Amino acid sequence: MKNVIFNTNYTLKSDGGRVLVLARYYGRDNRMPAGVISSFEALIHPLYAQILSFFNGDDMEVSIQNASISLNIDPNLIRNFIYKIYNKDKFLSIRSKDGVSVFPPFCIVDSNEDNLTNRFDYKSFKYDFIDLKNRRYFTPSNLTLMVNNRCYTNCFYCYADRRNKIDCQIPFSRMKELIDEAVKLDVKTIDVIGGEFFLYEYWFELVEYLYSQGYHPYLSTKKPMEESDVLKLTRLGVEDIQISLDTLITDHLSSMIGVTHSYVNKIMNTLDLLEKHDINFFIHTVLTCKNDSVEDMKSIFNSIKDYSHLLEWKIDTAGKSMYLKEDYERIASRQNNISDITLFIDSVRSDVDFAIRNPKPATNISFLPKPKSMNDFFNRANCSANYSGLFILPDGQVTICEELYWNPHFLVGNILNQSIEEIWNSQKALDLFYINQKNIPKESLCSTCDVFRKCRSVKQVCYKEILKKYGEDKWYYPDILCPKCNDN
Repeated sequence: MKNVIFNTNYTLKSDGGRVLVLARYYGRDNRMPAGVISSFEALIHPLYAQILSFFNGDDMEVSIQNASISLNIDPNLIRNFIYKIYNKDKFLSIRSKDGVSVFPPFCIVDSNEDNLTNRFDYKSFKYDFIDLKNRRYFTPSNLTLMVNNRCYTNCFYCYADRRNKIDCQIPFSRMKELIDEAVKLDVKTIDVIGGEFFLYEYWFELVEYLYSQGYHPYLSTKKPMEESDVLKLTRLGVEDIQISLDTLITDHLSSMIGVTHSYVNKIMNTLDLLEKHDINFFIHTVLTCKNDSVEDMKSIFNSIKDYSHLLEWKIDTAGKSMYLKEDYERIASRQNNISDITLFIDSVRSDVDFAIRNPKPATNISFLPKPKSMNDFFNRANCSANYSGLFILPDGQVTICEELYWNPHFLVGNILNQSIEEIWNSQKALDLFYINQKNIPKESLCSTCDVFRKCRSVKQVCYKEILKKYGEDKWYYPDILCPKCNDN
C-alpha cells in the first residue's frame, strides 16, 4: 500500500478558466523543504486540479479509483498522469489544444499523514471555459498590508519612502472586512509590514484575526519586545519571527540605525525571551560600509551560536533605493570585505545547527549583465506587481508594488471606498498591465520598439528599477536590462 498526497507545500486556486498551482508559503524559503520552490506559480487545466484534489494521503490506487469514478475518466489515464508527477524532482509541462499546464517538482509525494484531510473539493474546480493563455490573474493571490511607515530605528540604509510619516488610517473594522473579502476571493497570502509593524496599535488584534481566517503573515521587527509581547505571540500560536540585527558592536549599530547603547541589551533580551517561550526565529543582517567587517559578524555569531530556536541567520547587502538621502556608493558594503565575511561564515558554519546564508554582492539589478538577446530577456522572471498581487498603503491607497509607494502613476485605487475586487479590475490597474504602446512618450525607446507587444504582453518591466535608475517620473523608460538599451 502506497499512501500519497498532493504536496501540502503547494496549494490550488480556481482562477476563471484555469487553476493556479502556488507555493503555500509564497516567497518563504525558510518554510520550504529542500526541492520545493517557494516562488512557484503556474497555470493548469482545471481537470488536472480536479484529479489532484483526490490525493489527500490515502492509498494511491484508492485515490485513482475515486477520481476515476467521480470524474468519469479511465483510471489508466489518471494513473499515467500521476506517475509523471509522483516524487519527480523536475518540472513537468503538459501541452494540450488549450495551452500548457505546468506542474512543480515533488507535486505528488509519499504521505505519512495519519488523519486524511480533504483539502480541496473537486467540484470547486468545475469550469465552463478554458483560459491557459491570459497571464494576469482574474483575482489576486497575494496582498501586502502596510500599517505605517514609522520605524523604531532610523536606519541610514533604509530603502523605504519615509518622506511623510503616516500612521494607519484604515479603521480596524475595515481591515477585518478586507480580510473577509480576501477569503472570498481565495487570496492565498496576506503579509503585514511597516515601517515597524509592532508600533501599530492593533497589531495583536490584526494577527489574531488573520490567523482565525487561515492567514499566517511573516512577522519581522527591529523593535525590542517585552515579555508580555512575546506571550501574546505564544497565545496566537506564532511559529516564527524575524529579528533584524546588523551588528552587536554598539558604536557601529548606533551609527547605522540611530539607537542608544541600551538597544543591544534590549534586543538580546528579546532573543532570550523567544528562546524561553519556544518561538522559532530568524536573524537578518544587512551589510553596509559601517558593519562589513569580520569583527562585526563575529560579534553577532558569538552571541547567537547557542540558541536552539534560531533557524537561520541570513546576511544580505544593502540595496539601492530612490529614497535614500545618501548616494548608494557611500553606504554600500565593499566587495573585499564581503569576501572576508564569506570566508569567516564558511569556517564556522559546521559549528552550529542553524542555517547561515552567505552574503551576496550588491543585489542591484543594474549591476547584472544584460541578456545577450531579446529571447533571453523575454525569459525573465514574472513580477507579482499587478499580476498576482497588490500593496495596500497605510492611508488606504493601493499601489502595485511596495517600493513604488505613493508614486501617483502606480496608484490604482483606495480600499477606504473600494473593494479589493473593484481595485483589481479597475481601469487604472488594467491599463498599467495591458499598457498601450501609443501611451509611451516618444523619448522612450519603447515607443517605437518593434517587439513591444511581445515584451509587455507576457512579462512586465521592473518599474521600481527603472525609477531608481532614471528618476521617479520616468516610468515609461525601458527595463534597465533590455538588450536594446545601450546606456550604461
